[in-house]
Amino acid sequence: MDGPDLAKRVAAETENAPITLALDGVSDTSPMNLMNCLSESGVLVSYGGTSRKPMVVQPGSFIFKKQTIRGFWLLHWYQSAKPNEIMMMFDHLAPLIAAGTISAPVAATYGFDQVREAITKAAQSGGKVLFTPKT
Repeated sequence: MDGPDLAKRVAAETENAPITLALDGVSDTSPMNLMNCLSESGVLVSYGGTSRKPMVVQPGSFIFKKQTIRGFWLLHWYQSAKPNEIMMMFDHLAPLIAAGTISAPVAATYGFDQVREAITKAAQSGGKVLFTPKT
């Protein structure tokens, strides 16, 4: 759970292990709290902004701890990856999905004639919105 005491909780759970990578899909104050967990030269990867708020970070993280922020968009990886790398990734992910180890929550399903409703739901939900064909 995010919060201003995140670094303290992470340090306790990891027995003060150095944290070199953090992933943020929320934005707002989440990046600042995650960067407080990172060790010197740690990297925060931002892949989304579900809060719909600007990213908040402290400049001291860059200046004194040499931390960096990078963005990640899967499309860029697809454009640069070789076909065998893409297949290897799917070969790795497929069993995890089949076992339920990783999943993407579905907020709702809609017919193709319900595009407006689907867009409205997608804008207010953290889950995926799927279109299903009529049978």
